Formats: sequence, C-alpha cells, structure tokens
Amino acid sequence: CPYGVPQFGEGEENPPMQKCDLCLERVKENKKPICVEACPMRALDAGPVAELAQRYGKVLECVGFTYSPEVKPSVLFKPKKDPFR
Repeated sequence: CPYGVPQFGEGEENPPMQKCDLCLERVKENKKPICVEACPMRALDAGPVAELAQRYGKVLECVGFTYSPEVKPSVLFKPKKDPFR
C-alpha cells in the first residue's frame, strides 16, 4: 500500500498488524479517504453502501471476485457499459 497501511503497531513486542480504517479522521470531516481522492483512475469510492448502490447500482459480482452471502462484503462494482472497450 503506498500509504503505509496495513502496518505493524508500534511500541509493542511482536505487535499485531493494523488495518486501514478508511481514514476515519477524514470521514469525520466529510472528506473521502485519501486512497479515494488520490486514485488517478477514479476507480475507488467510499461511503454508506446504500448511497453507493443508489449511485452505481448493486452489482456484487465481477471477474476474479467471489461474493459471499455469509459475510456480505461491503463492496459494489460499477461495470463498464461496453466490456470490450
């Protein structure tokens, strides 16, 4: 990750891996996570799943991704209108 996430915690012996929190401090300021703002292809977005589904549709499957109804990952895909372009 170019932003240093995930990373090992500091100040502990054998620290656990820490995960991305989607830039919670930025979200509290009504800003998008830095990965969303920095993505040169504008391929990422973040927000409430219902809001994203309204904006992009509710496509849960794509090539190379397995959707699990048990875990219900919070991910939506916006397919190209013409997949051969």
